[in-house]
Amino acid sequence: KDEKKWFLNSSLWKRKSLLFKYFIFFLLLTSLFWSFHNNKKNTDFIAKVHLEGLISDRFDVLEKLDKIYENKNLKGLLLVTNSPGGTFVSSKEIFDSLRKISEKVPATTYIREVGTSGAYLASLGTEKIFVNNGTITGSIGVILQSADLTSLLENLGIEPVIVKSGELKTVPNPLEKINDEKLKYMNNIINKMQNQFVNLVKERRNLNQTSIELISDGRIFTGEEAKKINIVD
Repeated sequence: KDEKKWFLNSSLWKRKSLLFKYFIFFLLLTSLFWSFHNNKKNTDFIAKVHLEGLISDRFDVLEKLDKIYENKNLKGLLLVTNSPGGTFVSSKEIFDSLRKISEKVPATTYIREVGTSGAYLASLGTEKIFVNNGTITGSIGVILQSADLTSLLENLGIEPVIVKSGELKTVPNPLEKINDEKLKYMNNIINKMQNQFVNLVKERRNLNQTSIELISDGRIFTGEEAKKINIVD
């Protein structure tokens, strides 16, 4: 009986010992998993965002920038730009988001083949702008395009009927002839937006009067030329 009792106690002890070892192993495995998970979650990083194609209602880019800004592990941002530009408002929205990030961490733009007009405006939101010698940039300006189709419609025997609340409503309208008053009105709007753009470049790039005069007519520059007038780094 004593021998049988000893055998049972010994087997019970072995089972308890084995269960205890399994329990310790499980705790170690769980600890390693959470340690790996937390380290991965808390890893510092530099974000890279691509700005490509036409800039119009680019909520995809704005959403990415917002998420990046909110991440506590963000240590820097690289914006890779390859775009001919787009609308003034959409470009300015991206500029504002980049400015917010650049106040938190270092932010830099690299313009590849093209970064003109609104794309250049957006890039001004970062602290530095780098280019290739063959990059095309600049085109600092605002454009409004329309057409006068009245002669074509007249030849087709079509007479437009236009009812509006004011003389300058829907200007420019391709179904109406343009006159000096309407042209002056449109030029005034464009010039105001142009001044906003140029003043932004002047402020962000600390340009002298010679450079301001060069960029104000909306011309494009190669990367090499842009460096000489200090609109890129």
